[in-house]
Amino acid sequence: STRAQGSPSPAPSALSKPRPPAIRKKYFLTSLVEYSRRVTLEPLNNFFISVSGFFEMTKIRNMDSPFNPNGQEVVFQFLLAIGGSGHHVHQELFGISKLKKTIQTYDGLSDDMISLGEMLWNDKDMPAGLWSAFAQWETPPKGGYMINRIADQLRIISEKVLRERSERKKISMESTNKTLVIPINASFDLEFSYYMHLGMFKLLQYPDLHDLYTACKIAGVACRHVVLTRDPYRSLRSEVLHRSFGVPRTEILSNIVMLSVIESQMTSYSKYLAACWNIDGETSDQGAKFVAQYFGLNENEYEKYFSKFYTRSAITKKEMEIMTDGGNLDIYMKNLIAATDRLNRKCMGILEEKHDDNVDDLEGSDVDNVDIRSSPKISKKMGGQVTFNFIMGADGAGHELHAVLFDGSPLQKTLNSYDLNSEIKDISLALYNPNEMSKGIWSAPHANYFDRVNDGPKGNLLFNSLTDRLRAVADKVGGKSFDNIRELVIPINALYHFDLSYPSNSLSNISDFPMMQYPSVEILYGACKEAGVTCQHVYLSRDPYEILDSISKKQFFTEDDFSNATHIQLKKTLTMLSVIEVQLESYPHHLAACWNLENGIRDKGALLIGHWYGLNSGDIKEKFSSIKMDLSTINDKKNSTRNLNVYMRSLISATNRINRKCNYILKGNRGSFGDSNRAKDDPKNTRTYSNELVSAFLLLALILTIKLISMITKKKQKFLSIFHLNTTEEKNINSISSEESPKNATKEKNAHIASVEMKPLVHGQ
Repeated sequence: STRAQGSPSPAPSALSKPRPPAIRKKYFLTSLVEYSRRVTLEPLNNFFISVSGFFEMTKIRNMDSPFNPNGQEVVFQFLLAIGGSGHHVHQELFGISKLKKTIQTYDGLSDDMISLGEMLWNDKDMPAGLWSAFAQWETPPKGGYMINRIADQLRIISEKVLRERSERKKISMESTNKTLVIPINASFDLEFSYYMHLGMFKLLQYPDLHDLYTACKIAGVACRHVVLTRDPYRSLRSEVLHRSFGVPRTEILSNIVMLSVIESQMTSYSKYLAACWNIDGETSDQGAKFVAQYFGLNENEYEKYFSKFYTRSAITKKEMEIMTDGGNLDIYMKNLIAATDRLNRKCMGILEEKHDDNVDDLEGSDVDNVDIRSSPKISKKMGGQVTFNFIMGADGAGHELHAVLFDGSPLQKTLNSYDLNSEIKDISLALYNPNEMSKGIWSAPHANYFDRVNDGPKGNLLFNSLTDRLRAVADKVGGKSFDNIRELVIPINALYHFDLSYPSNSLSNISDFPMMQYPSVEILYGACKEAGVTCQHVYLSRDPYEILDSISKKQFFTEDDFSNATHIQLKKTLTMLSVIEVQLESYPHHLAACWNLENGIRDKGALLIGHWYGLNSGDIKEKFSSIKMDLSTINDKKNSTRNLNVYMRSLISATNRINRKCNYILKGNRGSFGDSNRAKDDPKNTRTYSNELVSAFLLLALILTIKLISMITKKKQKFLSIFHLNTTEEKNINSISSEESPKNATKEKNAHIASVEMKPLVHGQ
């Protein structure tokens, strides 16, 4: 997208101002440590590739920033909401507001705002938009380049306002608040709802606050967000009856996914949550007052215009009949209502618990909003010691490893002795049936998807069928004793080719089809409670690069198929991690273990799972070693995703955040970090920063030797210039800090997972 005419270029001093020596030294050492962690000495070719990458990592973009929005003269604001929530109301209020009139007094500011929107979403050239790039699969987006363009545009807008304000004697906006709010969305142009488009990959077409706040940080501008919610029936009516976005059964699941994404982003950046606006609430609510304030409307004006643009019309009996398919979709609608209520509660909870508004870290606390006490308790065991276990993990996280552990294990022999294999398969099929999709409670909403007919699932019947199968297995083994098995834990998935990963059918050749086929533990635990059986889950985590590599190896499509597009698989994984994150938080008492595959069999989660299977540590080691991992392909995957580093940063951040939350939940359940990842408490697994510096400087010595030989050959004398850290206008952002690597996710300094300050972004993409 093009920059608005007449907009000044970024001031050179703002981009090329050198850092103080102490800061340069700090960032240089940080980059050096990051590099030493990631470098591979064998094969030698990879080492030399990494050497050149190190010098790129020292080119750090200026990121001086008064980032906190409080007290700033210019604040950029983003509205988070699913489709059908009322973006048009915000847009209409903006149209008559004093805020719009004030913005229009600044020369070209309206055009600059429209240009900013086009950089985020470009309808005319999808790959050119930071978020619209995921509406197509043919052209991988250049994330770093686009982030820097957006940062420049944010800086242009901010500097234009500050420059013109300095020339004025008073502010034209009649408000006691002298902060000028710049609405990024739901103002002049696009709404930027979750999701944004009806084309391909609609569930990948949503805003990402990680990207936006990264650009804000680079630009040195203040940013914040507002969460908008609406009654779920009214939102659904807007989508399926008023605008025909889809049929109710698919839109219900889509909205649950998007609400999970919003909740994940909201809690991750809780420091910058400004308001919670329930559009169906009273005009005197905090959210409504906040909106009225930045629009420059008094209470009477807001109520007058709001009632003009929005009517809280009741859902008619006929509309309810259509949206729930005569009650058959009630089991799914219940989850949508719960997701909306949870988002509202959590949003208000964040605002109530915000104490220190001056903290300048980019991300809020990962775990402050995990409410373990108010979450549903695990159901009591029925009869003998039998528990149903569900493996929760993204596609490519390593579900097949559980099948390897299970094969030939004492648990498998026990289940065979009671002829339970077919019953366990029936439970899996009752959840997701790939061959007869209408017979699985998770797969049924997608039956007849091609025809787009509303021949929806019989939700209540499927729920009762699942409940009966769980109860039947529990009755069959209840009260019995088992050889070599002290506690009978029956795996529901990851066996017999029933991975039931997130999503459950990633190999589908329909663009948006797989994204709605995800496990719903809400339904599973509802059935477990109804059956009177004990159910639990284990979270399985893996390095994001390895996940993407695993997915690419699964594909059975032609080279020109969308499934081979790394950026599509990346965003798909990020989306599903949001769903997993919300489910983990919603059912903390059902969490039994966290297994980070990066820790291998040393992970306490691995040992616990091995214990359930009746395996000792030697057995686990032998089975684990039978799975060969080609690390060279992982390096290839990292090289192939260099243009996607800004998106990979978001994926890695999400992976680490969920790992920390998982361990935090276990701590709350058991008074310790539980069964997984206690590297911080284990001195043998702790690598100090000093040790890392030693290896880093040894590596540096080798690099300098190679560089010196090269310089002597070319008769260059000033080889020490490699230590000079000039800032640059180069339009790239480089690799992710190793402190954000999933391998180090459990080595956080703060065991309570306090908010983590964003590490500096670096070039070399």
